[in-house]
Amino acid sequence: MWRQNMEKAMWYGIGKRMYKDLDSRYIEIFEMLRMGRTPELDGEGKKPDLRSLLIEYGNYRIKQEFTEDQAAIKVAAVREEMDQLINKYYEKCLAFAIPFDLKVTSDPCAYFRQGSTIDGISELFSYGSKMCDFRGQLDERVKEMARQILPNTTALVGERLAMDLLVHAHGLKRLAYMPSSSIQMLGAERALFTAIQKRGNTPKYGVLFKYPKLSTLRPRQRGKIARIIANKVAITARADLLGTKVDAESFREKIDNMIKSSKK
Repeated sequence: MWRQNMEKAMWYGIGKRMYKDLDSRYIEIFEMLRMGRTPELDGEGKKPDLRSLLIEYGNYRIKQEFTEDQAAIKVAAVREEMDQLINKYYEKCLAFAIPFDLKVTSDPCAYFRQGSTIDGISELFSYGSKMCDFRGQLDERVKEMARQILPNTTALVGERLAMDLLVHAHGLKRLAYMPSSSIQMLGAERALFTAIQKRGNTPKYGVLFKYPKLSTLRPRQRGKIARIIANKVAITARADLLGTKVDAESFREKIDNMIKSSKK
């Protein structure tokens, strides 16, 4: 019986009473509702359009969550997309190699430069060279953002690997909160789940394989060194999140010495 006497909670208020100043304070009100708090009520009134309010609130949330590290992840994604575009464009331009006596190389940019001065295909190949130049600019921008957002981690593993870790972790906060075992597996999630399902051997590392000279070790030794690198990344990532500094150079020196001693 007591349930029938209770007023029904709606998105715009409780029963016929609406939240106060819902039209102008909808962001604050929606934030309170997300936190489980009840906003102030203000009598009756005409309920506003829920769709338009939620669109505005969604835009607000996107702006709030689009932090510097998220911007860096997007720039890195554009950089990776440029690789695919250049390779596809290179494949199409290979048809001009024999007719125009062009030397086929493994570097698409070097191939584009050959044809950029030949009549008939100069514009086509110049466009390829421009894409290569733009990719180079993106490379520098990605490295710069890595140094700004992940100064300690960059000093430990380098700009490219630091950005790869950030991308696979989907943000600095998530990377900093990860245990070292999860950091070690970043980039190898699919292989890990496949191995678990098939009860096979699980991978020992993911993108950490890109650490300089790690690939030169025997497979059994790589897992051990990757675990140590992940432990140090867990420390540097937390320092980056807090805006503090750690002696990442000494971490790197110890790791490099371990790699050298493992080769003996």
